[in-house]
Amino acid sequence: MRSCWWRCCWSRGQRGLEGVSIYLSTDGSGGVPTQALKTVLRSRGLVAAAFDADVAGETMAWQVAQQVPGIERLTPNQGKDWNEVLVNPEGGGNGWQQSRPELGQLWRWHRAAVALGRPEGYLSRITEVAREVAKGQSLSEKAIAAMQRDLECVATLTSKSKIFTSSKIRLASTVDLDR
Repeated sequence: MRSCWWRCCWSRGQRGLEGVSIYLSTDGSGGVPTQALKTVLRSRGLVAAAFDADVAGETMAWQVAQQVPGIERLTPNQGKDWNEVLVNPEGGGNGWQQSRPELGQLWRWHRAAVALGRPEGYLSRITEVAREVAKGQSLSEKAIAAMQRDLECVATLTSKSKIFTSSKIRLASTVDLDR
């Protein structure tokens, strides 16, 4: 039986209290409260899937991401599952996760696609590709190109946002000096 916990946090002005975390556990069969998790995300909360750091856990996390676009992925920094972290907090690293850096890149791509407002079918295709990669298949050239395009688009938007914010701060400082 695989276990998972979900961390859902609401921010100020939302249904819950700021800093409140809710943890849900599953038996790994895929039964998750998708509508409740989508509500958390719409409220600008955080939903993190923390399945085991193995093929089955990664596959399950991507299945849930297909149902609830915008979730984040957490894996234990050591060992295969969270129980190993609790039993041996000083243990070594997570070899499976460290040997699969492309999985982290796929999660960044999924977050970027959500931020860019890509359609549900597009997000669903990312999760399908990611599940295949988790099972050992390579990313296709087409998927790599789409991923790079989305990541570059988000980087450009982020850069422009920082420039805009910086300009507003300079403008506000200039206005303050003129008084």
